[in-house]
Amino acid sequence: MLNPEEFEKVMEKESQRDCIQERHATMDDIKGELLRDLGYGKGIIIFNNTEKWYE
Repeated sequence: MLNPEEFEKVMEKESQRDCIQERHATMDDIKGELLRDLGYGKGIIIFNNTEKWYE
């Protein structure tokens, strides 16, 4: 699991991607992994099964 400093660094790096859709999708995945690690897995399953505006 990422600590707060690692999370910040990873998110900062991803925020620099050129493609907005890829950037957003990847950052959602990172947040989802972190929340799953913290015990919020069922909510992440719902989120992942919800239609998104990006592919």
